[in-house]
Amino acid sequence: MARESLKVLDASIVLKWFLKEQDSNKAIKLKSDIINGELIAIAPDLILYELANALRYKKGYDPESVSEAINAIIDLDMEIIVPTENLLKESAVISFKKDISMYDAIYVALAKETGYKFITADQKLYQNIKKLNLAELL
Repeated sequence: MARESLKVLDASIVLKWFLKEQDSNKAIKLKSDIINGELIAIAPDLILYELANALRYKKGYDPESVSEAINAIIDLDMEIIVPTENLLKESAVISFKKDISMYDAIYVALAKETGYKFITADQKLYQNIKKLNLAELL
C-alpha cells in the first residue's frame, strides 16, 4: 500500500463521522476508504475516550448512542494503539516543544513513530505542528 494511504486519525476527524460539521464529507470519505481497504488508519486508544466525551455533551446523544458510536469505531478496521512507554516519552517531548496538550501530542508521536501521516481537522493544532512535516489538515 502506498505511503499516502497510511494515516493516523485524531478525534477531530472521527467526530465528524457522527456529527454534521464543516468538512464532515471529507472525514466520511476517509472512513469509506478505510472500509474499502484503500486506507490503513490507526489511532491511540485515547481516541475512544475523546469521542465518547465529545458525544456525551452533544444534543441527541445518550449513553446507548455513545456506546454505539464507540462500538462502531472498535468494529471498524482501524487499529487502536495502546501507547508504549517510548511513545509516551516522545509525546511529552513534543508536547513541551510545540506547546500542545499531551492528548494532541500522542497522535503526533504516533505518526512520528510509525511514519504514517497524521491528519487532523484542528487548525490550531496543525499550525503548531506543521513544521514537523508529520501532519496534514483535513
